[in-house]
Amino acid sequence: MQALMLAAGKGSRLGRYTKDNTKCMLEVNGKTLLERCIDALKEANINKLVLVLGYKKDNVINYIKDKGLDKKIEIEYVFNEDYDITNNIYSLFLAKDIFKREDTILLESDLIYEPSIIKELIESKYDNAAVLAKYEQWMDGTVVTLDSEKNILEFIEKQDFDYDKIKDMEYDVDRKCYVGKNGEEFHVTPYSDGSGYKYDYYDRSPYGNAPHNSTHVKSDLNENWTRTDNDRDNGTQEKSSGSGCYLTTACMQHMKEKFDDNCNELMTLRWFRDNFVNEDDIKHYYSIAPIIVKEINSIPNNNKIYNWIYENIVQPCVIAIQEGNYEFAYMRYKNSVILLEEKFAKPMLQNQLVNTLKRIRQI
Repeated sequence: MQALMLAAGKGSRLGRYTKDNTKCMLEVNGKTLLERCIDALKEANINKLVLVLGYKKDNVINYIKDKGLDKKIEIEYVFNEDYDITNNIYSLFLAKDIFKREDTILLESDLIYEPSIIKELIESKYDNAAVLAKYEQWMDGTVVTLDSEKNILEFIEKQDFDYDKIKDMEYDVDRKCYVGKNGEEFHVTPYSDGSGYKYDYYDRSPYGNAPHNSTHVKSDLNENWTRTDNDRDNGTQEKSSGSGCYLTTACMQHMKEKFDDNCNELMTLRWFRDNFVNEDDIKHYYSIAPIIVKEINSIPNNNKIYNWIYENIVQPCVIAIQEGNYEFAYMRYKNSVILLEEKFAKPMLQNQLVNTLKRIRQI
């Protein structure tokens, strides 16, 4: 096991503190960050450190010799001569062959590392692991989201993340969004084709009967931002995108004496559709659901059918979504639509085909 530290940059954001030295030479309580890191590595029984240097590299090398740090741990140097026009990615590229030799812990040069953290990395059950800090208000770097198994789902770049809106929020892994103390939610959804992100902010949870404000923004990878909607209370955005919620809408019209297009069931399922259902499934649903509804409506005493849909599809899915069990809700609704398609839509389509063929023969 070896360690590799990226320490070529100027650290210009630190101003006068890095005017004559690189960041790893900064002192904290009388001890440089570099020496602290070496001590932590030694305590974790790592005996080799690769340093990628650039800015003020001679200062670092001379300091290591004068302090005898190269006697504590074996040190190998890699030099980034283009440090002033490149970044850490290029420094990492220059050291690419070093990774082939053995397992490597990659370190930043401006952090203080607890020995216990390095030990946890070494003992990790994962082949690849990263040390992450829970989001705090003062942070402003790249953000990642995790699933329940602690796998990284996505990286959200600094310019694509609205820190002001989520500064007091905590990320809810199960619901896959940031949740505030007062129930507000912030969702970041990457487009399936990798072209950008969709951002949805609600001052209250978008499912449920409570009124809420919502802001909807999209951005492409070139940072072109477009506000798509900014609504108040009555679910305007959900209604405009939710007009195709045919099956549930028809069901709720039969289930309730006074139909409300912003009822809890419709709002919840529309929110779920907009954030978690892939485009192919949505397109198929939009093509087949009106046929299913039309066939059900043509049947006398169809209340029994709609009661069954509500009790076996709508209600279980809404409860699952509100509890964060999104996979169950997705599969329950999808499989139920397939079942209804087989029973109601396909026979009607087959009849249409037969009638069409008859007309063709007559011609």
